[in-house]
Amino acid sequence: MSEVNLMDLVYSDTFCEIQCFLRISDLFTLRCVSKDLRNYIDNELIKLKRLTVPARNEKAITAFQVVSEKCENLETINLNRNEWLTDECLVKLLNKNSKTLVNLSLNNCVNLTSIVLQPVIISCRKLKKLSLQSCYWLTIGCLETIAFHRTDLENLDLSKCKMISERCLIVILNNFRKLKTLSLASVTNVNDNVLFNISKRLTEIEHLNLFGCLLVTDRGIGALSLNCKKLETLSIRGCGDVTERSLNLLRSRNVHIDIPRNPINLFINNLQRMDRNDYMYLQV
Repeated sequence: MSEVNLMDLVYSDTFCEIQCFLRISDLFTLRCVSKDLRNYIDNELIKLKRLTVPARNEKAITAFQVVSEKCENLETINLNRNEWLTDECLVKLLNKNSKTLVNLSLNNCVNLTSIVLQPVIISCRKLKKLSLQSCYWLTIGCLETIAFHRTDLENLDLSKCKMISERCLIVILNNFRKLKTLSLASVTNVNDNVLFNISKRLTEIEHLNLFGCLLVTDRGIGALSLNCKKLETLSIRGCGDVTERSLNLLRSRNVHIDIPRNPINLFINNLQRMDRNDYMYLQV
């Protein structure tokens, strides 16, 4: 039995929603049992809304080709860490589902090229979430083209895409004005200037991941504090030049930050709130 993980077959009618789980290799095997079963499974593939194939091995290629031919109503495609995945089989799947696709995740798919994103640029007008973490094949030109054509994106993950320049990041920010979730974790060229642009352009931003962005300082975080009024979570771990000086305002607005408050600053803040009559009970 193949090690490829579970794939969801989801369809709904007026009265109920039915969800069943099959390994993609089992699904392919069942199609070979009889003509009637093959027709039944093919009809279910047409209704499929969500496809998730976590990484395993090359045995999934043949079955995936069948899925690519039959599926035409997918809203979510999650193919993270599939090293066997190539441009040819994925472009076909994206083209067939370009009118319905909302969520595309290709994290750590190392054997693709920027060509695979052409359907996203040209046809995927309903796309809201794009996740390209550790996609080192992603070119600056491709990313800028996506920014010009898919301006309705609400969720973008470019974590560990270290080849992205500061200029490219600013182009993205100028076009993706509706972003609510943005991850730039470990992107080398994220600096205060990028954060200034985030604070000016991304007025709807709610979740921002800056994990490991070493060039970020209090100046950039301060700009976020002043202008990003809808911010709910901020990941800033690994940014050594960011201190409580810039984080205090965010904390006062109950923004969740992934590093705890400095205990010395917390002590000072509590001391400032104490009534003078309470000082006698304070022991140091």
